[in-house]
Amino acid sequence: MQTPPENPPTEEFDPGNALVSFRNITVGVLISPDTFFQTMRTTGGLTNPVIYLAGCVLINTAIVGFLNKDGVLMIKSLALGITFPFITAGILHFILTRLLGARGTYEAALRVNAYAAAVNLVSWFPVVGLLAELYRVYVMTTGLRIAFGTTGRRAFLAVALTIALLMLAALAFMRFTTGP
Repeated sequence: MQTPPENPPTEEFDPGNALVSFRNITVGVLISPDTFFQTMRTTGGLTNPVIYLAGCVLINTAIVGFLNKDGVLMIKSLALGITFPFITAGILHFILTRLLGARGTYEAALRVNAYAAAVNLVSWFPVVGLLAELYRVYVMTTGLRIAFGTTGRRAFLAVALTIALLMLAALAFMRFTTGP
């Protein structure tokens, strides 16, 4: 098991140079996630990664809302897109550290989630959406493997268990809110 990087030279989202930084982060995550996550800081605050996440969610929400002409869908997409990465990071952190024995922080898990939101920028394409979501699993697995200094299998298991848990929660929610 490798040790997570403390704080190597980094490519961190820079709100002061937002457009260039947004483009660089997006290209890095989508084209070479291994290289990107090797240089991602695992500490230093959540402001910049969350701003990047919000940008990806806003762009995705605007495109989906425009294509579907559905205001309710836009509001749901925006709310879920902003809140779920925080919940997912907590679940991933718990699984990785408590169940699988990896070392890492909630902040590192949220940073991986925030930067993996780059996939949102292409997930709205018809048909490509499913492939993009599968790629998101790869991106998240890669980021967690590096940030938590664990194996790819453990990182993938954490992602798969998190997806399964969230799907079960969604099914239970639908069952209890829509009736039999």
